[in-house]
Amino acid sequence: MRCKWVLLPNQSLRWTLVERLLHEGCDWVNLRLVTPLQLATEGLRHIAR
Repeated sequence: MRCKWVLLPNQSLRWTLVERLLHEGCDWVNLRLVTPLQLATEGLRHIAR
């Protein structure tokens, strides 16, 4: 199963969204909640290898 990426403007929104998904009983196992900075950092890490 493929991961779904969700770009969020900041980390605090990430935790708020995770909390709401948990309380609603949603299946969020395959979600990658990242900020644009985290996504860029991860991409550069793969290039540097």
